[in-house]
Amino acid sequence: MLRSEVAAYLGGLYGPLLAEVGLTASDTTGNLKEVLDDAGRLRGLGEEALAGPIAAAEVPPYLAVARWLCLRKIASLLALRADISLSTPAIAKSRSQPYRAVSELLDQARLEAEPYLVRTGTWTTATLTFDYLEPPLRLTG
Repeated sequence: MLRSEVAAYLGGLYGPLLAEVGLTASDTTGNLKEVLDDAGRLRGLGEEALAGPIAAAEVPPYLAVARWLCLRKIASLLALRADISLSTPAIAKSRSQPYRAVSELLDQARLEAEPYLVRTGTWTTATLTFDYLEPPLRLTG
């Protein structure tokens, strides 16, 4: 699968949201290029492989991560919006409602993408038990 096809796929899923925040479904800087690059990095691709096609076996995990990252970018742009209300005349405009909706989609997409994220570090824990008897205390008078 080509990166342009992934961008078109994301545009098909989130086209209205992309348009709402001023993005297009294209693999260009400032649009979805960063999303597609980061999806490859999070899947463990090297920098030289980011621009190439996605292997067939890699497509479902890559798409899950790309969906999550795309929604994260949309949410970050929507977070800049503010609600407006005027007392005279009584006008209220809620621009944060799309952010709340995208946040719910983002949570779902993160859960879908999490199993596919490549983990590079490992954590280990250990318990040390000092189990020895102390010599008896002798009191002399």
